[in-house]
Amino acid sequence: MEARLKAALRLAARITRKEARNFYFAFLTLPHGKRLGIYALYAFFRRADDIADGPGTIEEKQAALAALRAGLSSPGDDPVLSALAWAKEKFSIPEELLSAVIDGVGMDLTKARYRTFEELKDYCWHVAAAVGLTVLRVLGAPPEADQPGERFGIGMQLVNILRDVREDLSRGRIYLPQEDLSHFGVSEEALARGEVTEGVRRLLSFEAARAKRYMEAVNELLPLVPKRGRPCIGVLAALYGTILRLIQARGYDVFSKRVSLSTLGKLAVAWRAMWQSRSGAVSW
Repeated sequence: MEARLKAALRLAARITRKEARNFYFAFLTLPHGKRLGIYALYAFFRRADDIADGPGTIEEKQAALAALRAGLSSPGDDPVLSALAWAKEKFSIPEELLSAVIDGVGMDLTKARYRTFEELKDYCWHVAAAVGLTVLRVLGAPPEADQPGERFGIGMQLVNILRDVREDLSRGRIYLPQEDLSHFGVSEEALARGEVTEGVRRLLSFEAARAKRYMEAVNELLPLVPKRGRPCIGVLAALYGTILRLIQARGYDVFSKRVSLSTLGKLAVAWRAMWQSRSGAVSW
């Protein structure tokens, strides 16, 4: 491996260690070569997210995302794109999946509300399920793993949405479907006030149950993943399942403080899930 590629992969690893939070604990379970591939993917996805959520006009961000898309086939001297190109070739990652993720983060530039769950599910597929499908390529999973992998990825994103209601509101975004707000009699103003009324609690309980149903696909997915890759998936399921339970235990108060796990808590959850998942199932 040439020196420039090694440097690019080291940069991807540093970005992942700094930014990945829950994901990093799952990535540590992988063999070295596959871990490098995941780091390269994460650094690329982080770049896309940072463009969408960072400073600049919509036009500037769209231009930056277009440049990132062009870099999928022509990485040039960009170390993040060079690391991605290595992973893309080594693990046969379809460029269409990487491009789909760019499409997904691009939705955040022009769309701040989702009328129906079907609309939201399309967004979740682009920003989460497509990401998960690239990870499954690195893990060496067969094509039949894609369908449960997509459901599991959508479920993880639904947990993110539930946890980040307050943060998303500060950016002017509401991912909870408008049809659900209407059904439970919750106004956008009520969400903005951060009051956990009975209507808000029922709404978020409904969204949590939906997220759980999608995440349950993990135990259909795990037996299809090669054994060395199962702990990565199992740890992710356990960490996100724990976040979901913490939200429920707080009576769905996702406004006063962000729900998160301590480093020690993450290690404890990850250790248990790592051993469970080798058998092809995990209690999450």
